[in-house]
Amino acid sequence: MLADQPPFPQGAAFEPAFANYRTLSQRHLQWRSNGWTNESVARLDRFAGVFHSVVQRAREISRHVADFNASVLIACTASPFDLPACTLIALRRRLPLITYLFDDPIYQWMPGPLRTFARMWEPIWSRIATSIIVPNEAMQEEFAARRHRKAIIVRNPVPAGAFPKIEQAWPAIPTEFRIVYTGSVYHAQSDAFLNLLRALDTLDRWSLHIYTSQSDAELKAYGIHGPKVCRHDHVDQAESYARQHSADVLFLPLAFRSAIQDVLRTSAPMKMGEYLASGRPILVHAPPETFIARHIGSYRAGFVVDSADAMQLADALRRIRSHPEERRAACQNALRLAQAYTVDRARQVFWDVITAATDRDAERHA
Repeated sequence: MLADQPPFPQGAAFEPAFANYRTLSQRHLQWRSNGWTNESVARLDRFAGVFHSVVQRAREISRHVADFNASVLIACTASPFDLPACTLIALRRRLPLITYLFDDPIYQWMPGPLRTFARMWEPIWSRIATSIIVPNEAMQEEFAARRHRKAIIVRNPVPAGAFPKIEQAWPAIPTEFRIVYTGSVYHAQSDAFLNLLRALDTLDRWSLHIYTSQSDAELKAYGIHGPKVCRHDHVDQAESYARQHSADVLFLPLAFRSAIQDVLRTSAPMKMGEYLASGRPILVHAPPETFIARHIGSYRAGFVVDSADAMQLADALRRIRSHPEERRAACQNALRLAQAYTVDRARQVFWDVITAATDRDAERHA
């Protein structure tokens, strides 16, 4: 596996390493700025700089591909340079190319030279790729509308540790109700958190607990602070699962107003599968067109508030508290849906894609 920042150590402490990792250089990943005053010339200069980075990236990856004696090339969307670079390598080495789209390959980049370049390259790599992998139905639909190809869904996998071994009481502590969020907070969710805090101002004995590596000051910069907010230090993955299993409500937010709404519409946060597997009620607060609101709502696997209304959030929390049958039904639906996110399921679909690509390539060269 080649990456700018490979996992270290190889694999998480509770999972075996699944690959040999090599670090790719980032020294060429930039675009030139020669100070042109003419905007058309400056745009061409930036574009040439991006293409130069792609060529340099392709040369570096190609050397590793030769060392591995690879029979298939899988390109992911973590970098704006990797899809076009791997396209060049696949053409040169006549390797089957599989593209794995963690996020929208165009709209994940801010408007400017990177998005323009990504938009130009999508028709090229999508035509050359043997298969395209996406994490959810929303991205599958989006890609089919743009490129008239059906992508294959490999859901973000959930390890066995995310599933609880025993059913815990609700609420976990009889005298309070704890809403839990695990992970980083940034502009992709910040206004949804502010709506939740306004809802909590109207409720007794409810509090928000955030487990994150971010500091109190960083959360406060987004307006997330106050007497009902408890920030906890980052915990490892196994402990994160334990916190999720004991939560009274798991909060799954996406922003209603941000600079990346096009990306959020097809986003599938990694924690969603963990939340589904937790056996605890999920509160989704996200726009109605987002995948998480549509997905969890259609399976009745959680409580969805799809308008930026703090009072609706407060009503949802009261319903979770006062309607135990509805709460249990949502948790059971979530656990059933979580079976589609298991590691075994994702692994099987992934390797089916690889096998099909190598079989077709063998037939082509027979």
